[in-house]
Order: sequence, then C-alpha cells, then structure tokens
Amino acid sequence: MQGEIIGEFTTIHEDREKRVKMGFSPTSEMSVDMRRHNLDVLRSQHRAKSEQITRIQKELLSIADEINRAKHELGVDNNAD
Repeated sequence: MQGEIIGEFTTIHEDREKRVKMGFSPTSEMSVDMRRHNLDVLRSQHRAKSEQITRIQKELLSIADEINRAKHELGVDNNAD
C-alpha cells in the first residue's frame, strides 16, 4: 500500500505497522471504548486526589486553629514581630 513519505524510505503506513508490532498504540488508533475507559480512570484519579487535598486542607486548618488557641491561652501576641 502506498503512503505519504514521512522519512527517507518510510511511509506513514509502514511506520504505523512498525509501531503496532512494537505494541505502541497512539490515542488516534485506540478504540472509542478504550479512550472512554482511560478518561474514566483519569477522572477517578482526579476525584481521589481532590478529596485527598480537601482532607489535608481541613487538617491544616484544624492545626492552625489549635495553634491559635494555644497562643491565645499563653497570651502570645500574633502581631508581634
């Protein structure tokens, strides 16, 4: 099969065959189902990371509150430099 020349002696078709033989499958050659699956996985990972960030932020706010309470109890001035 003739293909557009992309290298000295390599056509797009030959290049694609080589990549497939090596197990490489670029997104453009993936099935729609595989792309949807990959997108679902990425969304799930993003959701998990967002939830983790939210938990850490809440923990940090809680720690900051404890520090401020302790400073208040000790009479430490927050504005003192």
